[in-house]
Amino acid sequence: MREHTGSAPLLSVTMTLSVSPSRLIEASRPPFASPGSVYGRESSPEPAAAGTVHAPKSRGAAVGFSFDLFWSFRSPYCYLTLDRILAVGRQYEVAVNVRPVYPLAIRSPEFFKRVHPSYRPYHLLDSQRVADHLGVPYRRPLPDPIVMDMETNAIAPEQPYIHRLTRLGMAAVLAGRGLPFLDQVSRILWDGTVDGWDRGTYLADAAARAGLDLEVLDRQIAADPATYDAAIQENQEAHAAAGHWGVPTTVFEGEPFFGQDRIELLVWRMRQRGLPKRGAGEGLRSRTPARG
Repeated sequence: MREHTGSAPLLSVTMTLSVSPSRLIEASRPPFASPGSVYGRESSPEPAAAGTVHAPKSRGAAVGFSFDLFWSFRSPYCYLTLDRILAVGRQYEVAVNVRPVYPLAIRSPEFFKRVHPSYRPYHLLDSQRVADHLGVPYRRPLPDPIVMDMETNAIAPEQPYIHRLTRLGMAAVLAGRGLPFLDQVSRILWDGTVDGWDRGTYLADAAARAGLDLEVLDRQIAADPATYDAAIQENQEAHAAAGHWGVPTTVFEGEPFFGQDRIELLVWRMRQRGLPKRGAGEGLRSRTPARG
């Protein structure tokens, strides 16, 4: 097992449609940073009254640019798009509305009963190929966030990992730290540096790097799980209403962009609408990693 040491310090980049995804990623990987220092803007819902949920929504130009990001912790393609999402948030004056959803294995378990036999082999081949092309460190999580029989595609009735991860992601969103939490937790799941991400202090350390206290989040969820489940369900309904079922899906002004290869199109569309770049150098200067 290797110590999880984070990513290379952030470098200055200029994002245009001519920049290759791999070059953009190389220039945009964040360090272990102090809260608020490298994540651009994030849209945070107002604190909800007891029993109510206010999930973030895409906003129009009158109150600034934003887009929704529908995300599953079990999706390799969400992880593989992470650095480009972060780069967009730093390069442009746009807020990211993080909206965690459950993977298809939970939302639509029947999908795996009717899927083509080549689905999983191709999925494994393609996700590794994309990672290699982008130069992103990659390995499937140990343990898998979804408990299932890979031979029969049977989904286990009890799913402790993905329910905890998704609720924690929603709690981070409600605390205004959704994007940093996705960043730090996704790396310990997918970048191959951690075996047994569910054990020891890996999750707690990742949450701390995102500016959160894991024990506090766990207590809040245990005290009122219905609030977080309702927020996740609202995200899933909004995801479906936007016109897609897969992740990652971004949505800008009601238009969905599905897949890790649609981030450049998302930026193109927002720039058509007048999306401004950040001030010269703002959010893009090299930083020394801050380690706790």
